[in-house]
Amino acid sequence: MLVCFASLAIWSSSLNKAAGVSVTRVSSIIPVFNGGETLALAIDSALAQCFREQEVIVVNDGSTDATSKIIASYGPKIRVIEQSRRGLSAARNAGARLADGEYFAFLDADDVWLEGRLAKTCAELDANDGAVLAFSDVIPMNGAGQLAEPWVIGRLPSLGDLQTHGCGIYPSAVTMRRSVYEACGGFDERLPKLADHYLWMLARERGEFAYVAEPLAIYRTTDFSVLADKYLAGFSPFVRTVRQRYGKRTRPLVRHFRRVFASSLLARAARELDDGALMPALLSLARAATLSPSYLLDLRRAQRLLTIRNLYRMLSPSGRGLR
Repeated sequence: MLVCFASLAIWSSSLNKAAGVSVTRVSSIIPVFNGGETLALAIDSALAQCFREQEVIVVNDGSTDATSKIIASYGPKIRVIEQSRRGLSAARNAGARLADGEYFAFLDADDVWLEGRLAKTCAELDANDGAVLAFSDVIPMNGAGQLAEPWVIGRLPSLGDLQTHGCGIYPSAVTMRRSVYEACGGFDERLPKLADHYLWMLARERGEFAYVAEPLAIYRTTDFSVLADKYLAGFSPFVRTVRQRYGKRTRPLVRHFRRVFASSLLARAARELDDGALMPALLSLARAATLSPSYLLDLRRAQRLLTIRNLYRMLSPSGRGLR
């Protein structure tokens, strides 16, 4: 039924084109920085969508690899912005400023859209005027290209949900009304990380979400043991921003992310101990303890660290195997 709504909208847009009216219903925005290894797959997955009234905008955010050549190979099939390095949020916002669409669909340069991604999310928005954005589940893919079971969200998050814990809504699975995006001010460029979660919070203030209960995108994951390194540098600005807007209500959210990062650091420490790297492991443990002392004190979470082999490495006077 929802796909039928999308097909009807496409048919209506086609009539407008025949009458000389150019209509872009959805602008697909792909920001990229040094994404030469994955960008073509992302662009191809956007162009392959069975949704004719789409424009694909690629924002090259100061890449120094083969990204520019890959972009050039698509010619007029895509619209292109070339800019100096300004960061992910600024790149997405630059694409939005150029866009003509009624809806914005986001696709990271290392992710891939599946068949029906645009039609099904746009159909949800067409069918519900009160929905500010539509999202779907995703299929995680590791660095080796192996797919895992879908990450299923299972329900629509309330604003309270977004204020207290992570929601699992990834940009590559989101289609958003342009009017809502602009009312929220787009992605906050002060936030190096987690700007997407903050935008979902701002959007949820303005209306409900729509959920397509199936995976419509493949999301490339980060090795969990390096997750903290990827996000911690931008965590403090995020904490300041959400506290300023929502106050004490976001304490559970901040605590949630601290525990996630502490868990990542524990996984990193375990890997480092397995490799015999004592000092880096101790540093990772110290960082985890600083982030979330209560999490670290739960020995059940640290049981992998406390193997006989790793204890021997930590206590051995000879330091054998350490580096």
